[in-house]
Parts: sequence; structure tokens; C-alpha cells
Amino acid sequence: MAIGGSPQADATFVVVPKEMKLASIDIRGEHLVVPKGNDSDTLLACVSRDCANVTVSLAYASHAASKLTFGEQRYGAPPSAAKLVAARPKTAIPSQTGDVVVLVNDLALEAK
Repeated sequence: MAIGGSPQADATFVVVPKEMKLASIDIRGEHLVVPKGNDSDTLLACVSRDCANVTVSLAYASHAASKLTFGEQRYGAPPSAAKLVAARPKTAIPSQTGDVVVLVNDLALEAK
């Protein structure tokens, strides 16, 4: 699958639900094997702008219908938040990553 982030994406991520029984991930020539006994959802995150259009291959064991959750993070507040930003006192400072926007979408996978 190709992750199609926007040109504004500063980070991208995919959440693979544990029900898919993820076995491995291939990304940029790396083959990552999921540890045996993994009993949780898997978050594949890339906090770099160059990941907005990366191709990822997932190997999984489940044949049941499921869904993948995709998202991107953008640093800064959107133009629609201008009034909120203007209302901050001068003594307010952003902490950690500051203002961010996170956009999320799901992809339904049919049963095989």
C-alpha cells in the first residue's frame, strides 16, 4: 500500500489492529518481523516529511474483515484557528510539539 500524505504532512502513521495478526512490515528495503506473542495494535509512525508518500507492505494472517487507520500530523495551527491563537496571552508558549493538526481516516478491508 502507498501512504498518500498531503504536502503539508510533517508526520504520518498507520494503525494495524491486533485482529489482523500482523506478521511483518516491509518499508524502504527493511523487513521488520513482529515479535512473537504480540497482543496489541501496531502503530507504524514516521515523524519525517519524507514519509508522506512511502510504500509499505504488510503481511498478516487474518482473513476476517478489518480496518486500517491512517493519519497525518501537521505542525502549527490551521488558518481557522487564528482567533484562538490571537486570544492567547503573550505569556503563553506552546509546549512540546506546540500546535498540531491530526487528520485521520480509515480503510475498510474486506474478508478474504
